[in-house]
Amino acid sequence: MPDSTFFSAIKSVLIVRPNVRLGNNLLLTPLLAELEKKFPRARIDVLTSSQDAPALFSGFLTVDRVLVFPRHGASHLPAYLNVLRKLLSRHYDLVVDPCPKSRTSRLYASLVRAKLRIGFGSDQKPAAANFFTAAISQAPQHMGKYPVYLVRSVLGASGVQGQSESQAFPNLDIRLSPAEIAAARGILYQLLGEHALHKPVLGIFTEATGLKKLSITWWRELICELATIAPDLQVLAIAPPGQLTELAEPGRVHSWQSADVRQVAAMIEAVGHFVCADSGVMHLAASTRAKVVGLFGHTDPLTYSPLSATGSAINPALGPKQVARALLSELTS
Repeated sequence: MPDSTFFSAIKSVLIVRPNVRLGNNLLLTPLLAELEKKFPRARIDVLTSSQDAPALFSGFLTVDRVLVFPRHGASHLPAYLNVLRKLLSRHYDLVVDPCPKSRTSRLYASLVRAKLRIGFGSDQKPAAANFFTAAISQAPQHMGKYPVYLVRSVLGASGVQGQSESQAFPNLDIRLSPAEIAAARGILYQLLGEHALHKPVLGIFTEATGLKKLSITWWRELICELATIAPDLQVLAIAPPGQLTELAEPGRVHSWQSADVRQVAAMIEAVGHFVCADSGVMHLAASTRAKVVGLFGHTDPLTYSPLSATGSAINPALGPKQVARALLSELTS
């Protein structure tokens, strides 16, 4: 392992995570915060396949380039080769492969020119001769924490004097600006009027993939229970771009949408309280200062729960009535 002199000289870092999912890219923000703290003078590049990633990471001044592979590389070969050319054109002091399973990330991390490469050793990715590795079996279970564990385990506290592995892990954070939040509050006021200033508002997002998605009937029952317990509560349903929510109800359930992920995050922060199933939007909400409750029925909250100061998880199998009571308890505590 290189000595502390090497660590102090690190000026360029590459994170290799060529994944298209919104949540998986948001779960890199604790790693970015850790690298920023450990190597404050370094410039960081991120290799990804998410078209939202440049916006997600724009709040990090240490991020230099976000290299985005086209979603279907084989059918967009010129664009893919252009990103690959940019990737291979730079020599990095440090390359981080933060995923314990992806063989694709290990391939690209091996291709680039680098002084030092770090990654996980696992059943899917055996230790490689040109990598310094940490065992994933020893890492914290949460997916947002184990890339930070990788850096601390392999590189130790060499970058910042006094830093230790026992430090609290950074939360998700896309670093919204005051201007972005103020703009969202203005839109919320246009939607709800004075209610947005003086009465409780709950944001919801009903979409999710596969078994994680709850039925519209379930959401309707939840909203009815909430209205019974908290009659002044207004609901803002955030819909995917180009879609209409089936829950809109004049005077109680409002609908809003945006294709801009930072604008969506700012709106969630402006609302202040948010609930949805385990999804990329849940992680987007966790990257704000809103109180976020994730609904976990088919995935493990120990691995994917909202990684924020006020994030929590509830099992929707309890039923809308119990979830409504638990939800209000969580959001008002």
